[in-house]
Amino acid sequence: GEVVEKKVRRLRLKVPFVSGTDYFEPNQFIENGYKETAEAKSSQQPLAYPEFNFDKDKFFQTIWNRRSIRRFKKQSISQESYWTILNQVEQPIPTESFEEIEIYSVINRVEGMETGLYKGKDLIKSGDFSQKAGYLCVNQAIGRDSAATLFFVSDYRNYQNAVQLAGFLGQRVYLFSNYLGIECSGIGAYYDDETQEFLGTDKDILYVMAIGI
Repeated sequence: GEVVEKKVRRLRLKVPFVSGTDYFEPNQFIENGYKETAEAKSSQQPLAYPEFNFDKDKFFQTIWNRRSIRRFKKQSISQESYWTILNQVEQPIPTESFEEIEIYSVINRVEGMETGLYKGKDLIKSGDFSQKAGYLCVNQAIGRDSAATLFFVSDYRNYQNAVQLAGFLGQRVYLFSNYLGIECSGIGAYYDDETQEFLGTDKDILYVMAIGI
């Protein structure tokens, strides 16, 4: 329609500006917990270094192109690719402060592998759990439609170290998957208690990864 100018009365009061991030309300419980994570409680170990055998130029391009997928096509990946990713992820991490992180996998679409829940390389529960995996990831389709959904769990001594290592392993999953032409996405939202019950563990869930095509 036709644009018509309309006079608007000015506000008589000055509108206050309140920033949501420039102030801090301390909570002693949280403060004490955070300070405790800074204490060196993790198991100490000699430094060990991973041995990777990647094409340098291709790996550099993988780092440059690394992205999170938002939707899978529900296609299968090869068993060789899956085990390559898992084996590379389990290579040593060069840190003296060590927290053991276990990987559970819901296998949905990996050629030559029975669908089900795996702990490392062992099948502990057979069946199609794709819908369950999606539900546990707060009903996210990427947890359901993946070739495999990986759950990182730990009975840590130092929370800060544990989540840092989980993030480090997550980046390995990203890079090794993308290097092989497989898509990947991290998942930070999940139902903790129900995921623990499904996996059959009382260890904390630190991170979830979905890989596939």
